[in-house]
Amino acid sequence: MKLRESTVKSSLMFLAVLISAVSAVAEPIPFADYGSGTTIELVSGKGTWQVNWGQGPWTWCDNTAQPLLGSNVSSVLALQTTAAAKVTSDFVITLPIEGVLTLSAHDKNNGDGVIGTMVLSGPGVNIVDGNASRVLVDQGTGMFLAPFRPPGPELTLTLDEATGVFAYIKQAGDWRLELAGLYAAPLMKGLTLQNNILAALGGKVPLVGGIGEFALSGQYEPVESMKPQSFCEYGTAVATRFGAAGGLWNQTWTGGPWPWHTCPAAVNGRFLGQDVSGELETTTAGAPSIDEDMVLRFGFGGRITLTDYNDTTPDKIDGQIKGDVTGTFVADANAAQATFDSNGNIVCAFGVAVHDAPDALVTVTEATGAYADIHQAGDWAWYVNGTMTIARMPTLSVQDNILAALQRPELLLGAQEEFVLTGWYYRK
Repeated sequence: MKLRESTVKSSLMFLAVLISAVSAVAEPIPFADYGSGTTIELVSGKGTWQVNWGQGPWTWCDNTAQPLLGSNVSSVLALQTTAAAKVTSDFVITLPIEGVLTLSAHDKNNGDGVIGTMVLSGPGVNIVDGNASRVLVDQGTGMFLAPFRPPGPELTLTLDEATGVFAYIKQAGDWRLELAGLYAAPLMKGLTLQNNILAALGGKVPLVGGIGEFALSGQYEPVESMKPQSFCEYGTAVATRFGAAGGLWNQTWTGGPWPWHTCPAAVNGRFLGQDVSGELETTTAGAPSIDEDMVLRFGFGGRITLTDYNDTTPDKIDGQIKGDVTGTFVADANAAQATFDSNGNIVCAFGVAVHDAPDALVTVTEATGAYADIHQAGDWAWYVNGTMTIARMPTLSVQDNILAALQRPELLLGAQEEFVLTGWYYRK
């Protein structure tokens, strides 16, 4: 069978377009990130730096690629000398080193918890200027400041591990970490400045510390299906059991969004639908406390189960998420802030009306069925806006009535709440 020339040309053109599209998708993405930091340990042969990112760019580094890290990322850089130093006649000192860079992404809107990490390691060199004519001397503090010389120190890093919001990152080639900065050491009496510098670098004089600017650059390939998703899920709950020992809450999802909570990030993922219901069982942990403003607090632990039922066969479970819950119940026990329902019972607020922190954090322990590919990135935050109803005892003042209810469960007639579950996840 003979193919027409036009058919062959069309097929070849389609194949060329397909190959071009695949190549475009697979093209690594360059990045450049800038940070600054100080040493938390600095001795001869070893140093540890605390670095915050989302800064720069620095004048000594001309890489204009887009950043990979944000200002919510911090890191610890641990450096270790691996061989003897080489010293030139001009007193420029080169030391072979190994380094480990641990990057942590923080969810600053949900209690600053860690939502992802990257661990990188590799060899490099530390280049220190030890020439007395180029150091800065501060006689007032009795210290000298000597520069690290860019482009060294520098490390060639390999990505060993990526979790949470960084799980989608696949390294392409080596990554490069550069440092420019200063280290400080005390001036010792009886020594020339040059000998003082050499004594400090040789470990005979304790170093004070260092400050530096950092540049991290390289290329990566994003695994699109594993990119982090931020979410805010809304619902309402009614307590079927509520008291000083804990409670049992039946939840209905897909309500809201509620005007009392602003999502911490642009919502780009949802995974709970109208066929989802939840159950939260809590147990009080520790003794309650009441401050001078009559704000009641007590810790609690618990277990949450979210169940997705089949939309055509309501009795069939399509998937579940289970998690451990730890938090603090915060309620306004001040009689001056209480209200009354139509039956004259006392109504007290708890949750966001009293404080603005998460009421609890959720750690996912199991995900099955339709949720099996969901992986949590950091703890998920739980916010509530609720009320509890207390039976009115005419023989007691309102304030004493509220306090009595904390000891007498029969006075607690019930509780209800609106809630928000928010955080990050990725699919794998």
